[in-house]
This record gives sequence, structure tokens and C-alpha cells, in this order.
Amino acid sequence: MITNLTVTRLNEPRNNGIVGFATATFDKTFTVNSISIRQNQMDGNLYVRMPQRRTQNGTYIDVCHPLSAETRNELNRLVLDCFNKNQKSYTTLEEQFSTNRQGVSVSAQNCVKYNTAETQSNVLGRMDLVVGDMVIHNAKLYANANGEPQLSLPSYKDSKGDYHGIVIPTDKSAFQELRNVAINEYNTEYKYLECTPKEIKALKDNSNLHIKTKELNNGNIAIKFNAKDVAKINNIIQKANAVNNSITR
Repeated sequence: MITNLTVTRLNEPRNNGIVGFATATFDKTFTVNSISIRQNQMDGNLYVRMPQRRTQNGTYIDVCHPLSAETRNELNRLVLDCFNKNQKSYTTLEEQFSTNRQGVSVSAQNCVKYNTAETQSNVLGRMDLVVGDMVIHNAKLYANANGEPQLSLPSYKDSKGDYHGIVIPTDKSAFQELRNVAINEYNTEYKYLECTPKEIKALKDNSNLHIKTKELNNGNIAIKFNAKDVAKINNIIQKANAVNNSITR
């Protein structure tokens, strides 16, 4: 849910088609700057682009974006609606939107851990943070001067070498929640196992398990799960196979 939105028109369009910028706050948890409003040079239609970063292979990916088409369409609608107010700067009234953070889900995924000795850096790892229906890519954990893990959210460096936040927590409590989730993900050990479709069904029937799946070329499925659940995973699979074997005899 968007809990605040500011849209600013440029006096003159830029060469790359940018006609304005937006700043949006999501679920009273974090704010995204540098959302651009652009005009298609072919048909003149306006569209919204989330802030992007350039990858090592030269392609561009969104720094933060909605996970569902519904949320993306709603964001586009609200931004363009504000832009079309024909005011230099337009800020929505926060009372028009949801202001309750209760029930907002915050999680982390796709953690990549670094060996600081090999990288000669204090960056411990990077991951994606998911808040409600929004995902923040490339959030980083680094070790501060005391060796404690700290969270760094996406930013950009200007021509003077100064850094500016692209994704900014709304307050200290929101930052602490994001930091704690990131640290917990970094400290979680995961295991991987190849399973048959029948084994996967048995695992999914157990609602207490949190697993991620990926289909393999051989028809089986690879699962990713918390290492602390290994005994429970093996027990469910053994029972499922015992039942299947007794049926086929």
C-alpha cells in the first residue's frame, strides 16, 4: 500500500524523455526516491519507471519494484494521476491511504554470502528484502568498525562522489525491522534436496514447513529449506515413500 506520494513536474522535458519525478512511501516502512515519469517519444504516452541500476554485464534492473501486476498498475495510476494535476509539485494527503503498519509482512530472500578475506571488503552479503508486495534488490549487510552487521539499502553516487539514498526507511523502528530480518536471513543455514513430485506433495501438505521449490529437467523438484528442519523433512519423505511403496505392491 502506498502511504505517501509526491510528484514533481520538470520545467522542461529532458532528452531521455523524463518529464517528472515521484517519491513514494510503501506500507509506512520505506520510501523510494528517483521514480521517473517519462514520455514515450513514439506515441507521446506517459509511463512510470522505477529507479534502476546497471549490472556488471551492462543491463539495467529495477532497484525496487512491485511483485504483482496489480500493485504496479495501481502505482502507475496514482503517479500519473498526481502528475496530471498540472501542479509544479503535488503531494497526496496521507489520510487518503492506509496508515497502519500492523500486519505488513517483511522478509528476506536470495541471500549471497561473501568471504570478506577474499573480497578484501567489509561487505558480508547481499539479499532481497520483501515488504508487503514490494521487493528491494541488492540490500547489503556490512561489518561496522565494531564488527557488528549493519544494513545498507540501495543508493547512488553523484558526480561529486556523494551518496544519495534511493530506498530509505521511514523511521528508526522500520530500519531496525529491516535490519533484523536481513541479519536473520544471513545467519540462517539452508540445505537443498532433490525430491519427486509425490514427496513434494507430502511436504507441502505440512503447513508448518517453509520450503522453496524449483523444477528440474528430469521432472523432479529441488527444494531449499532451513537446515534446522532437516530431520522433519527426512521423516515426512520417508513416511510418504513408505505409503507409496505399500500402494504399488
